[in-house]
Amino acid sequence: QVNVLDKNFLSPISSDWRAAYEYYLVDSSEVANGDWYYQIEFEPKRKQDLVFTGVMWISSRKNALVKIDATISKEANLNFIERIKIQQELEQVQDVFFPMKNRIVIDVSEISNNSPGLLLKFTNYNSEVKIDAPQEVAFFRSTIELSDNFDKSDATYWQKVRPEPFNA
Repeated sequence: QVNVLDKNFLSPISSDWRAAYEYYLVDSSEVANGDWYYQIEFEPKRKQDLVFTGVMWISSRKNALVKIDATISKEANLNFIERIKIQQELEQVQDVFFPMKNRIVIDVSEISNNSPGLLLKFTNYNSEVKIDAPQEVAFFRSTIELSDNFDKSDATYWQKVRPEPFNA
């Protein structure tokens, strides 16, 4: 289950997938070192179910999900939400496939005739992931501290430290 806005959606990679999804093998391609990625589309058996529509890529060598692009449509009946799109790219860190890039787009409809809708975009990147590296409890209680010169960096600095180039 994937909890989205306090509703549980059945994941397309859940063990209960047969009850809610139809799958279609779309393509296969060799990516590197004899590893093949299988592109699989998935769609709900019933549009009113709390499920996703989209496409995923599975590594044949690693038997793992490496990328997914999933959408929740208006038929899911989330108040004021037209669509939610979730994209993840996963990479192997030791024996675990970890989401390294996450993008979420939420299309909020007009709440009234006089108000515009919204398009909300969230992106996060993970790097230098450590598995089996426990932290003390105090580590999770620490607050974010801003350095004295946090607002003194120019645009070139941000272009250098971004994990992906910024496109306006």
